[in-house]
Amino acid sequence: MGMQRRGFTLIEMMIVVSVIVALFAISIPVMGLMRERARVTSTDGLVETVATAITSYQLSLWPVYNPTSKAIRNYRAWDWNAAGAAGRNDLDGYPEADDSGITSTGHADHLLYAGGYRGFLETVRPDLPKQFRGNEGRVIDAWGNTLRIEWAARAYGSAGFGIWSKGGDMKDKLDTGGVAADDEDNLTSWSNDR
Repeated sequence: MGMQRRGFTLIEMMIVVSVIVALFAISIPVMGLMRERARVTSTDGLVETVATAITSYQLSLWPVYNPTSKAIRNYRAWDWNAAGAAGRNDLDGYPEADDSGITSTGHADHLLYAGGYRGFLETVRPDLPKQFRGNEGRVIDAWGNTLRIEWAARAYGSAGFGIWSKGGDMKDKLDTGGVAADDEDNLTSWSNDR
């Protein structure tokens, strides 16, 4: 009568562990590619949603009457200071976050604030997931960057404005002094074949 064998041999266990490790090693780069593709897809949808919300709101200028000068000053809606917080055309967040003095009656742009302007998210109130709502009322992409806006007649199609994300490299021509190569991975609200 021979001895009964129980369990696995050391060689069998090593083979099983080696196969599991090899499968895991193969899946790591694939997971990274899938995660990046998910970021691109979600940000592309976000850019389109924001562009549609702005178009649907049907406002490109925010008129503010100044009783002192008895004149109306038109502000670019969604980019009230025409260059964003850092001079980079960021889609507006809360105006007081860009310029804390705006709440003061002596501030040159106080009438904009007093007239009810509170930036894109608070004024338009689009239905965006929490992950795209950044600090200071800004819309952020899947990489954590603020979306950008620029107004230019006919440059961005019939809308007259463009919304974009800097994409995975987190750079665009505004960051690099006009180097268009940095725009290759940007996600835009307009067609790039113009």
